[in-house]
Amino acid sequence: MGKAKKWGIGIAVLLVLSFIGSMLPENKEKKVAEQQAAVANQQLVETMTALTQLPDVVTENGFTRDVDVSRYYIHITDTAPENFDNDLKFSQSYSAGAIQTYIDALVSEGINPKQEELTISLRLVTKEKSVTGNEQYRSFGRIVYDYNTDNVTWNDGAD
Repeated sequence: MGKAKKWGIGIAVLLVLSFIGSMLPENKEKKVAEQQAAVANQQLVETMTALTQLPDVVTENGFTRDVDVSRYYIHITDTAPENFDNDLKFSQSYSAGAIQTYIDALVSEGINPKQEELTISLRLVTKEKSVTGNEQYRSFGRIVYDYNTDNVTWNDGAD
């Protein structure tokens, strides 16, 4: 085997080993970073979920809360007690107060909804009987926090 061929094989082996060596640490670092991000996201979701609990004074008056929380959104549905005399004005003021209280709780825990790109929506519904006697829910709309505008807006309707 000639000197040039030996050098060529040596360089090829060196390049292959360099390539393999450069791939391993990066993949390990990438995996660690992905695992850390997953743990941080899970902790964020757990904290956001824990903060959605209704205050005792609200539950004592018969209100209940259902929540759907993920990394980027929080959907809250509060249900008023059956035959509660709900109207648009009450629904808007209740929802505005409840969502602001939740946003304040997030911020006090060091979670900035704008920076975390969270969308938060809250709806107050009232349980009623339909004309046929079936259970149904009535809603005047929902209030939504949009991180793009860093603002809260009321959306009319039952969407």
